[in-house]
Amino acid sequence: MCHDFAAVNRLRRVPAFSLVAIALVATVAAAPGAGAARGPRAHAAGFPSAIDVTIPPGGDAQVTSPTLPPSATSVTVTATPTAGTSAGAFAGLAEVLAPLGSFKQRFLACIAFYTYPLPGEDLSFAQSNSVLGLLFLNACIEVAREVSVPAKAVDAAAGCRQAGRTVPAKLTRVGGQYHLKVNGRSRAKRKLALIVTCTPVGGGIQLAVRARKAGVPLTRVVGPTLSIGYVSPTGAGASAGVNTAFAIP
Repeated sequence: MCHDFAAVNRLRRVPAFSLVAIALVATVAAAPGAGAARGPRAHAAGFPSAIDVTIPPGGDAQVTSPTLPPSATSVTVTATPTAGTSAGAFAGLAEVLAPLGSFKQRFLACIAFYTYPLPGEDLSFAQSNSVLGLLFLNACIEVAREVSVPAKAVDAAAGCRQAGRTVPAKLTRVGGQYHLKVNGRSRAKRKLALIVTCTPVGGGIQLAVRARKAGVPLTRVVGPTLSIGYVSPTGAGASAGVNTAFAIP
């Protein structure tokens, strides 16, 4: 199922840090950067489930899990290259997850994989969406899009390098729309609301996602569904196909 997204108002873009992000938040689509191609928005039907998407060079795609059971405390997300996708094309992607933010939180949190983070950089942009989770995810996608991804190893183990980032942000709501304004310096952050364990598998990665506090239902941290974003770096030479599988342990 495809989602409709509200337009995004870009304020200013400043080169940021290199990352492949996993945003722990709801899903929102940001306006693509200059020359970026928009990819598909896919929604899986039920657990267990798997769905394929293709990310065009310099573009992005989002995949949303089925509705999480209220009692579920964890979920696994397995991302592997589809047939015909080279190891290099898959390794160049940024995988993005985001925990839900709040009106009081005052920052955007992102978890990154395939990451080579640089010292914090200043960021400034704005996004809007009627779905809170998508709003945060796409903000993290925008953060990932700000980077210049260096050459990196193409083996699955390298893809499990993880880094968390936060950047000052203000969330507001007007009518049925949420608005997020990001403005400030990004900083490394180890302890976020989600704990994500990464394991190399089948030429790709498997992510085990749970709340930091043991026993807390995952819906309290990510909302009714979990979305993952894939970002292809500017200058990528080829599209990348990804199979995303969701399962409840």
